[in-house]
Amino acid sequence: MHVSIAPGPRIAVRSRVLSPIVTCTGKGCLKRGLNREQIAAHSLIYMIGTPSCPDPEEEKKGMLKDPIAIEPATAEQKLKPMSRVSSPKYTIEHNNKVVDVGNVAKDSRHLLDAYSQDTLR
Repeated sequence: MHVSIAPGPRIAVRSRVLSPIVTCTGKGCLKRGLNREQIAAHSLIYMIGTPSCPDPEEEKKGMLKDPIAIEPATAEQKLKPMSRVSSPKYTIEHNNKVVDVGNVAKDSRHLLDAYSQDTLR
């Protein structure tokens, strides 16, 4: 599974869907104004080789999905520690510009597939 960041930022998965990557000014899903359903739609996303930074308060508020690991395309590719990705919900148009950041790690692919299927139901 190939992952690219599109302007916004978002990840493009298999060139079919876009998923927003958010940090909410470093607060992750603890940002004010998010309801439990919105929080539950997010999971942590991180680059292999860097620590995933789950926040226990986010779990208490409903972010229970397992983290998604990314194998960086280059050593320079980074994600901020509070990066979160919401379940995919946008179809990619042919003219979206993206930046290659890597691939979803083999151990995380089933998670992204499951989260995508949940959204489509």
